[in-house]
Amino acid sequence: MPEDKKSADRSKRNQERMLKVISGAAEMEIWLKDLLRSGILQLPQQNNEWFDKIRSRMTDAQATGLGNMVRELKELPYRKTDEWQSESAHIIAKLFLLVEGIRRLDELDAVTQADVRYLSGWSVNQKEILEDVNVTNISDQWLHIARMTELIEDITVQRNYLYGLRSGAFALQINFAFRYAPINSALFPGGVFEMDLAFVPSNMPLRAVIRKMGDEKSYLPEAIAMLPNFTALLAEMTRFRSKYPWADEYPFALAGISALQIDNAFILKDKEGNCLGISDKFELMQCLHLLACTGGHPHNIFALFSGGKIIPLGIIGKRRYVLL
Repeated sequence: MPEDKKSADRSKRNQERMLKVISGAAEMEIWLKDLLRSGILQLPQQNNEWFDKIRSRMTDAQATGLGNMVRELKELPYRKTDEWQSESAHIIAKLFLLVEGIRRLDELDAVTQADVRYLSGWSVNQKEILEDVNVTNISDQWLHIARMTELIEDITVQRNYLYGLRSGAFALQINFAFRYAPINSALFPGGVFEMDLAFVPSNMPLRAVIRKMGDEKSYLPEAIAMLPNFTALLAEMTRFRSKYPWADEYPFALAGISALQIDNAFILKDKEGNCLGISDKFELMQCLHLLACTGGHPHNIFALFSGGKIIPLGIIGKRRYVLL
């Protein structure tokens, strides 16, 4: 098939899908307004079917990104603490903003359009990213700082967080597999790899595709650029959200962080005495491992800022990296 015909067919398919997504977004807006009329205090009383019904409608509309945000709403810990109230309000605000972005897609700049499409459920076409001469490329020695794997319904999602030792850039490389099928990856946590990464266009460029992979390295540099405290961390997140308001998670390097246990809670403290909670995603045994490794003393760490809390990823030592 001639390339022009392929391009025309692809454009037609994208237009047809966008019409479905717009229709789904309109339905989501009605659902959200009904939710707010009755109040978020009804959320803990809702059964799974109530959430799954609108998620199924978003799947039919090929707007799986909207459905995924509803899943976040469904899985909030309604019975554990009152934090679900602020967290649900945050998710609802993100949904409204995405619905508005879908409705006004033609009014947005090209990069923000790409953000809205990906958030709506468009998958990243790695071939197109690698062929695009305008994408950002960074060739570096990349430290694999963490791997997180979760099963979302029938899909295994593997997230590989990377740090460029020369550039100071962070990257996220994602692999998918059906159910429990194995994922073959040359990367492994704690390793250092010479790689050329192509970054997916975004107002918060983080996700990347491996363009070229070279040799594995076995050392860390003497110095890694780090944020000095949590005040600087929150300032960075504010800067990201001014450009990309859906920003919820981002990796950072933090200097002089101490891990503490107060009653049944685990917290992190910076050199100025500011404290942030450790995310519930960081399990009890991981918290105990962190306490054992640090002994209550300040250490430099890689961490993921997630939902206003911290997920420690690893401890930065002299020429070595300790995974948590």
